[in-house]
Amino acid sequence: MHTVADAVLVEDVAGALRVVAELARRLPVRMETRRDPPRDLSLSVLFGIALALELDPRNRTSRQNMAELRRRQGRPEEALASFARALSLDPNLESARAGAEQLRKTLRERGE
Repeated sequence: MHTVADAVLVEDVAGALRVVAELARRLPVRMETRRDPPRDLSLSVLFGIALALELDPRNRTSRQNMAELRRRQGRPEEALASFARALSLDPNLESARAGAEQLRKTLRERGE
């Protein structure tokens, strides 16, 4: 026998699945197949972060996590944009500031 709570749970899961399906359609996902493990894209991590941002676009931690994921994917422009967004939400977020500075330093050293 199903309860009202079961119906709400099913509705929430169905809504979450619709959001994930929409994100899968909209997000530009590029699978990395390099041997360097930090650059490998974990689709579940990407969807988790993207879902968190869809539900709360002002979540500074999710913005920083997206920046770190994009950095590891070798997408520095997107990483810097996510770091900047995290810092716009919380200017005192030292880990985002440090991540952005380290990425800029790496890009300068490479001449990019």
